[in-house]
Amino acid sequence: MSNQYKNSNLDHNDYEIFHYPNNPSDKLAHEQARFKAAHKGHEGMHTMIFLIFFGSLFASPIIIKYWRRKSYRSFQIVNILLMW
Repeated sequence: MSNQYKNSNLDHNDYEIFHYPNNPSDKLAHEQARFKAAHKGHEGMHTMIFLIFFGSLFASPIIIKYWRRKSYRSFQIVNILLMW
C-alpha cells in the first residue's frame, strides 16, 4: 500500500470495499457480514410488525361487530359507500 493511502481518512468500511476477498466462500462471508451490519436491529422491528398485523386481524372483526351493534345506520352508509 502506498504512503498516500496509509494516512488517508478512510474508515474501516471504506477499507473493506477496496480489499474485496477473491475466494468465493470469503466473498459470501463478506457479503453476509455487510448485510448483517446494514440490517442490525431489524429483528425487533419485524417482531413488532408481526404483533401489530395479527393484533389488527384479531381486533378488526370485534370492532366492526361492535360498531354494527351500536350505530347501525352509519355502518350501513359506510358499507354502501364502500361497496359502490
